[in-house]
Amino acid sequence: MKRFTGRRTLTILEGEQIVEFLYKRGYSLENLTKKLSEFRGKGLPSLSIENNGKKAESYVEKWQKNRNAKIVFEFLTNSVYFQPIFFDVRNELNTLQFIDELRLNSNLVDFPVKPGHSSNCGAKAKFSDVEAFTRGLDKSLELFCHQAEKSSQEKNTRNVVNGNVTSGSKGIEEKEDLNLNPSDDYVTAVVEGGKKKLFTYIYERNNQLRKQALRKYGYKCAACGFSFESFYGPELGEDCIEVHHIVPVSEGERENDYTNLRPMCSNCHRMIHRLYRELEPKDYKHAIEILTSKIKKA
Repeated sequence: MKRFTGRRTLTILEGEQIVEFLYKRGYSLENLTKKLSEFRGKGLPSLSIENNGKKAESYVEKWQKNRNAKIVFEFLTNSVYFQPIFFDVRNELNTLQFIDELRLNSNLVDFPVKPGHSSNCGAKAKFSDVEAFTRGLDKSLELFCHQAEKSSQEKNTRNVVNGNVTSGSKGIEEKEDLNLNPSDDYVTAVVEGGKKKLFTYIYERNNQLRKQALRKYGYKCAACGFSFESFYGPELGEDCIEVHHIVPVSEGERENDYTNLRPMCSNCHRMIHRLYRELEPKDYKHAIEILTSKIKKA
């Protein structure tokens, strides 16, 4: 990676590479202004890349009239706003150079107002090149998902201890909500006392199943064959893969069976959960084959 050189407008190629990377991670361009390109994705932390206002101006009106209009991303700069949660872990995102204080910006409409601030704010960082951005984003997604899982574990544990099922657990019983996010794989249905249902997150059990499944099936994505270790090198990519539940845990008592798991990269994992919305439960076992077929045709 290049050494950090300060604020600059990205080249056309750099802009296209960054946007393509964001799309692969499940993001889409949700808003475009002279100042910011705002990207969002379901279950992902929002981020905004700062624009070169003069260069962006000619595209804003065109895009707002037609969101499918072709855009040449020649106006992106090497400055990005993350949601404020990342300000507290900025030292872990070591490929990005964070500004010392939270940046207030009225255009960050998708960002929350942090306590003690009067307007929407974000953690602003600069990056030297595309590689620095992509590594920083992947690390931020890892931290974000870890925090989301930890919060879910704490919340659902409280529900079990108190004997309650809150509205936060209700969605587990609904197929459409269940299958939108791979993180739902870590929510286990526990049936006790007849029809009474409690919902909890048991990380240790999932972790053991994950290890068993990876010993059996390896670390390459079962759908596309992608290997983090081969692509990023052993130092960065070792043991980096997600596991997918073929039969979602709420659809059957399979949680104690590691053969229900398959290794899957982040992209395919999100796509297969979208695919599940189109399938009947009896066809879940064929989902990986269907997804692989779609990849080959793309």
